[in-house]
Amino acid sequence: MNVLMVSPKFQETFWSMDNILPFLGAKVVLPPLGLLTVAALLPSEWKLKLVDLNVRPLEQEHLEWADMCFVSAMTIQAESAEEAICQANKAGVTVVAGGPHFTHFYEKYAFSTNSGPRVDHFFKSEAEGIIDQFVHDLGKGQAKQLYQSEGFPNLAESPSPRYDLINTKDYYCMGLQFSRGCPFNCEFCDVIILNGRKPRYKAVQQCLDELDNIR
Repeated sequence: MNVLMVSPKFQETFWSMDNILPFLGAKVVLPPLGLLTVAALLPSEWKLKLVDLNVRPLEQEHLEWADMCFVSAMTIQAESAEEAICQANKAGVTVVAGGPHFTHFYEKYAFSTNSGPRVDHFFKSEAEGIIDQFVHDLGKGQAKQLYQSEGFPNLAESPSPRYDLINTKDYYCMGLQFSRGCPFNCEFCDVIILNGRKPRYKAVQQCLDELDNIR
């Protein structure tokens, strides 16, 4: 299985630092940590490529290589995500979508009757709890449209992200996630909806191993 993982482009904002990054010798601030973690959860025999659209464009040769395209996005990346999905649709590549945007707006894509972006399979929760079932169903030719776990996974079972899929020199900083969930109720944040109110943590050794992998 050849899997193309696509991280959509962010719109230009103060936080994207577009005008500063060239002076810092980087193309984008942080790597797509969510997709890199999903990559680590996929079967080791699958062949993976990651295209970060903040670094380089999605080329036809990427889609010709791929059997399946994984797209993860926040809502600020929605326009770019839809363009990438449409490209995959035209190339006849199966599309799997997840992340905050597709969790919140699943119905928009699942039940659309127009000629817009078409997604074949959705993840509406953290991948650690559902991706094994998806892989199992896919192998039997019975993959469902929607996968959503009932609870929140134990981060002790979360693997180190596949940092080897990126060129670290493209990024100003590296990212390391050590927790998910938040006890607070900030009106501008959807973390409690996506990851729950109870913080969950990785073990110290997990974080040390990830730092070693980054280095």
